[in-house]
Amino acid sequence: MELRHSSQLIIDGTLIDLRVLRQSDLWTWASKSFEEKTLSDTYTVEGAIALAKEADTSNLFEPSKEENEEDLLGMRRGVVAATAAIVLNFREGRTQEDLEWARDALGRAIRLPEKFDLMWSPGSVIPWHQAIYVVRGLAADLREGTAARGTAHDLLGLIAHPLEIVSLTALEEACKLWSKDPKLTWSALILALSLCHVPPRPRDQLRQHSEALHSSNEAQAAVDAALAFYGNGSGWAPLPLPPPAWVKVEPRKGRRGHQSYEDYDMDDATDATKVWGEPDVFWHSKQAAEILKHIPFDEVLNSSAKSVLLDFLAGVLDWTNRKNAPPWVKPGRRDRSATQIFEWTHTLGSRLGHVAGLIPLADFQVRFLDPILELEGDNCWALLSPFTSTYVYAYVYDAPVVPAGAVATLDLCLGRLLQDSVFKRDAYRNGEFSGCDQPKLVCTLMFVSVEHADLAARYVNGDWSEISRILPLINRFICAGGWAASVMDPFLTLCERARANYPAEAFADQVLVIIGNGPDNLKGWHGTFIPARIAELVQHFAHRDAPMTLALAQKFLRILDMLVDMGDRRSAALQLGETFREIRLPS
Repeated sequence: MELRHSSQLIIDGTLIDLRVLRQSDLWTWASKSFEEKTLSDTYTVEGAIALAKEADTSNLFEPSKEENEEDLLGMRRGVVAATAAIVLNFREGRTQEDLEWARDALGRAIRLPEKFDLMWSPGSVIPWHQAIYVVRGLAADLREGTAARGTAHDLLGLIAHPLEIVSLTALEEACKLWSKDPKLTWSALILALSLCHVPPRPRDQLRQHSEALHSSNEAQAAVDAALAFYGNGSGWAPLPLPPPAWVKVEPRKGRRGHQSYEDYDMDDATDATKVWGEPDVFWHSKQAAEILKHIPFDEVLNSSAKSVLLDFLAGVLDWTNRKNAPPWVKPGRRDRSATQIFEWTHTLGSRLGHVAGLIPLADFQVRFLDPILELEGDNCWALLSPFTSTYVYAYVYDAPVVPAGAVATLDLCLGRLLQDSVFKRDAYRNGEFSGCDQPKLVCTLMFVSVEHADLAARYVNGDWSEISRILPLINRFICAGGWAASVMDPFLTLCERARANYPAEAFADQVLVIIGNGPDNLKGWHGTFIPARIAELVQHFAHRDAPMTLALAQKFLRILDMLVDMGDRRSAALQLGETFREIRLPS
């Protein structure tokens, strides 16, 4: 190691600029502070301001002509903007001079245009981008009531930023301001969803798709409409819905996406004489999925905007179902293009799971749950699995008080799962779950999808004292599908985790229903540890509930007899143990 200059260091022959290292360290401190919502102790705000001012210059946020300095310049801009945003967000103890410097720095940063080149992409993840911290600074002033005139307009304008990471950060901050300015949040949602509509472009613009989109007349019109609503609109304007899922087209049009049978056998089509295709306007479903995650459902559903939001959700659910089940595909044949909106479908299912706990089941079921339950096969599981997962996490595991309709809601989901052919013993591949969503749904409805979570209110935090609440669901599930190893395995996992509270009588009755017809009726049990795990639980419950009633002891002994017939040696040893030695089965 050799010290070459006060700001330079040579390590193993490599020249290191200490200023760059300090700037990178300062940005890391600011980023961590925003992430954790508290100031990290690496720097004091005073020290951070001093370092940021060293990196700041009057022309820092002006376009650079030096290509080779662009990366270093980008980090410097990010450091200054991030520190300025920290000053505005953690302003306690800050002087007026500090606040004015921060606002001046962000005011210069917002005027810097985005630089497009051959390597630029709208999906680029540039966490130090200065516009991200402009957003955080503007939101802080709006939250504190110290914003200058036009700040809300600036925040809305940044939702149309060509970089997705900036656009989504602007939307996130706008949605956090619902309690302060709900109209601003609603305007932001209108704008963000409007920008998901991508009009057709000439071929020479397709490569620069997002750049064209965000600089186009359509995008500016969307911004102007959102600003007009924010400034003069009344009530709650409808949130923009996607374009039609499919449209009828004339055969041999030759336009992209209009010939719809290329991935199908002709036998898949309900009417080969009709041709369906996608509309000319493309809907950016992946971006829309990210927008959906930021909607403050709890607050909106407690406001006068409730009915408008529910109308939007009903509209996008209908669109999703139509998109995933095209009108030309026969029942039972899944659309292979459903993967194109995979992120959207799962996000919508998850967000509906959150909404389900905020409105009465009677209202939610007819409008949202029934349309999901009526879907066929994978189209159903793609929505139902994330729906159930989010609902169980939010309203069973984490909720201080479980909603009154929670068990009824989950029972409807379970009922739909049990209707699948996998639970029919004479069906092809019975007992074998397919895809990713169906196995996850099984684990969720058996309450074993999470191994442990200390901060949960029940079950996955190790406290199963409320097992009786979900026992009817478990009983229905295991009695219908326990003959399959794919269901019995998660059931035994549940019993092992809840062994301190799981009722022994219920366990005995459930196992007897499953194995009572003999091993020939069990699918996938051979060669597994299922018999041994049952015997272990029998032993545990027998010791836990000693002295057992005669009826319970006889049930356990019958279970052990059947397990012995399956070749389980542990069960044979238990039969001869002190607990069961004197027990006799009725003749």
